[in-house]
Amino acid sequence: MSDQAAGLRRWAQSRQASEEAASGEAAVTSDASDIDAAIVDNAYREGHEQAQERALGSASFADRADSAEATDPQASEPAVPERASSEGKSGEITCAGDEPEPRSEPAAVIPLMVLGLPRKGGGERAQAALVSWSRQGKRWVGDPAAWQVVACDAHSPHLAQLARQEKRWALWVDTDGDGFRQAFKVMQAIRRGGGPRRLLALHPPVASRRGLLNNLQQMAREAFEIDLLVLAP
Repeated sequence: MSDQAAGLRRWAQSRQASEEAASGEAAVTSDASDIDAAIVDNAYREGHEQAQERALGSASFADRADSAEATDPQASEPAVPERASSEGKSGEITCAGDEPEPRSEPAAVIPLMVLGLPRKGGGERAQAALVSWSRQGKRWVGDPAAWQVVACDAHSPHLAQLARQEKRWALWVDTDGDGFRQAFKVMQAIRRGGGPRRLLALHPPVASRRGLLNNLQQMAREAFEIDLLVLAP
């Protein structure tokens, strides 16, 4: 009986020792599992934080780049090389010593409407009279080539309209024996057609105004109410 009780105690003790050993191994295993889980969790958190930092760093760099582009729109554009200074504005290459030639402006044309001009060579004779006055020192003539002599018909139905449009008129006076009669007929037609009332006596060179030119000037004023300007001395 005592041997049986002693055997039971030994069996119970060995069972308890086995259970304690098993529970100890389980605790060690559980502790190891907890340690391994903590290490894995810490590693995961550290890796996640580093990934977030890298992501934030990339995002901040992108934000800085976007901010720089917004501040300076030309930062994203490629640089365009400047043209060489030897090129002109038109894109043509010019030498440093070359200068554009100044353009001479065309001389102003002064129209002179002349009544009573002969059909043959009348324009040349009127131009020669202007040249003669210029050589005599008539400053108002200026450059004789600037004057454009225009022969007009005193009997034209458009004479009155033309007189309102043009300002400079002249009466051609020949200095031969028939000059007075021809000038009289022309002034008569001018008066009837509503032509100009102020005329320049245009004639070949003469030594004096006495005689023909004075008589014509007086007749123009008294008979036709025309102011005939005589420039001869």
